[in-house]
Amino acid sequence: DAQAYCQWKSQMTGQSIRLPSEKEWEYVASDFGKISPDQFLWDQDRIVEFCNIEETGILDTLPVNHFSENEGGIQDLFGNVFEWMQDTHDKKGSSGSAYDLEYKIARGGSFITHYKHIAAWRRISFLRSYCTSFLGFRTVCEDV
Repeated sequence: DAQAYCQWKSQMTGQSIRLPSEKEWEYVASDFGKISPDQFLWDQDRIVEFCNIEETGILDTLPVNHFSENEGGIQDLFGNVFEWMQDTHDKKGSSGSAYDLEYKIARGGSFITHYKHIAAWRRISFLRSYCTSFLGFRTVCEDV
């Protein structure tokens, strides 16, 4: 669905719209390369000012722009919903053919993710056909 949306939006706007790569997402998550991926922008007390995670107590998705931008202009990158990435993670079945499954990478955590599990380097993969309320996406508009 996310890929179909990107194709539709590209056709509607005449621009190249796609999901971000992991590398692009991680660059933004590291405050545009200012901090290393193993560091984090906020401590446990401040993260609830910027992210919809388990500790906010909301326990549901929120509209985009609910939280304000941080000092670096980053908004809604962590929490609320895991975000699909362009990258895939292929897992081979025991037969090596019929059971091969395509997994897509997701980053950022969700509204049910505990603070200790929010990190710029953390990744998770889901079957590309998986859907749930804690999984969504953001898009990248390429300059053409």
